[in-house]
Amino acid sequence: MNVQAVDTQKDFVAVTTQFLLNTPPETSRPYTGYMVSLEHYLRSLWAISRVHRHERLTWSLFAQLLQGALTMPPVPVDPLWNRHRRPNLAARRPDFEHLRAVIVYQIADLHYINELRATGDVRAIRQTEGHIERHWTNRSVLSYLNTSIGYFDNSRTPVFPCRWHTMAVFLQVGQRYE
Repeated sequence: MNVQAVDTQKDFVAVTTQFLLNTPPETSRPYTGYMVSLEHYLRSLWAISRVHRHERLTWSLFAQLLQGALTMPPVPVDPLWNRHRRPNLAARRPDFEHLRAVIVYQIADLHYINELRATGDVRAIRQTEGHIERHWTNRSVLSYLNTSIGYFDNSRTPVFPCRWHTMAVFLQVGQRYE
């Protein structure tokens, strides 16, 4: 199925699943989700999503963003992102702000974990391991995306309207669910 022909949540699941199955683990592209960390992938996804923030999110655009982030260079980490706490998706805020809240929190959290691990401090590494087990079920791009796609494909999952808030839910599912 062509990504431009994606009109429904079911189409989105089909085209995104097919894309993940057909993307080899190593390609000649400079940035591939299989060769970079989840943090880098999310930073790339944030970069490409911001470009489209004034557009209405469609299932087709959603699929294009997920795929495009595999080949786009990541944005630098903003030190102010460390101030973000786990977002509440029930909070009242503009639609795109739901996505911003989730993705910036996830990037900052993964960046903090990676920085602590880079110190080589055994105590810091143990601290990050506990944090990861409590907050991150999926730590690779492939498991993160597959889990979210599986959730959206589940027959018990409601059909979502395609909005930026829906993308935020997708990202939270990728972080927390098995």
